[in-house]
Amino acid sequence: MKVFEYDSSFMKFILLLSRLTVLNIIWLLCCIPVVTTAAVPGKTALLAISGLAFLTAVLIMLWIYPVMINFTGSLGEILFNSFVFTFMYAPITLIAAAFYGVAGFLFIRFNFTKGLFVLFGQSLIVYGILVLFEKVLRKYR
Repeated sequence: MKVFEYDSSFMKFILLLSRLTVLNIIWLLCCIPVVTTAAVPGKTALLAISGLAFLTAVLIMLWIYPVMINFTGSLGEILFNSFVFTFMYAPITLIAAAFYGVAGFLFIRFNFTKGLFVLFGQSLIVYGILVLFEKVLRKYR
């Protein structure tokens, strides 16, 4: 049967899913959430400023890995290029951020997606974002 040969499209798909599963398990093991609380005067202004800075940092982080695998340079250059791509391609950046929003909604809303998230969650989202960003970065190579 040619379905189970190593070069068949079925086996390539299964190999991709297994690699995404391993990548997601590694991500789950290495991710440690940190939550802090404090009572601060002027809390609303500080929350607005820090929220905007956090949102900007998250959107820039979406571009770091795709920029890193497509271009060479120091960490500062990669961060600067990620910053530029974040705002130069703002609609695509927001679509990529929406992938995480949809995944979070599905995770909270439906129980069966929790099992899928353990298997494929983060790595599947990153793969979808890389496919989206590949179309943008292709013209810069």
